[in-house]
Amino acid sequence: VVECSNFMMYEFDDNSRNILTYKIDSIQPEFIGVSMFSCNNLVTYKIIEYIHEKYPEIKIVIGGIHATIMYEQLLTKFPYVIIIIGEGELTFEEILENKHLDFIKGISFYSEGRVIKTENRELIQNLDVLPFPVHPSEPDRHWANIITSRGCTLSCSFCSLNPNTKRIQRFRSANNVVDEIEIIAKNLNI
Repeated sequence: VVECSNFMMYEFDDNSRNILTYKIDSIQPEFIGVSMFSCNNLVTYKIIEYIHEKYPEIKIVIGGIHATIMYEQLLTKFPYVIIIIGEGELTFEEILENKHLDFIKGISFYSEGRVIKTENRELIQNLDVLPFPVHPSEPDRHWANIITSRGCTLSCSFCSLNPNTKRIQRFRSANNVVDEIEIIAKNLNI
């Protein structure tokens, strides 16, 4: 899987295109996962189009809140992608196992001229089972983000998360959070 995120967040210029091409040519992945948020959807469109045009054999999987909410619109525009709806860790793992798409919960895809949406995937209740995210090591980096919970008990009218998290909040254990902090402190000198 090729990560297409930080270095191309807001523009897909020649430098970004060269980096992406180098990574794809080096790794020769079967799948590419792309995170899509509303703030980067236009550049993500360009990335998806570029990958599909240059590497039509690679399967493109899109996740993120924008993809979750706008899956029908995206599949109409890009009928060759697979959309992960909601939390993606378990879903993406099943996609990578090449399971038949009809049997994977929490996705949407285009088939026989129409958008197919599978059964919703249950929320991950025990967040401690998830691996720690990769925190990039950069010489001038003096900070790192840590996510300690998912969901929210409130129901704000402007929030895009509520349809997926259904006002259910889940927390990582204190030990799990401290373990991640220790790894960050050790490996990144933060």
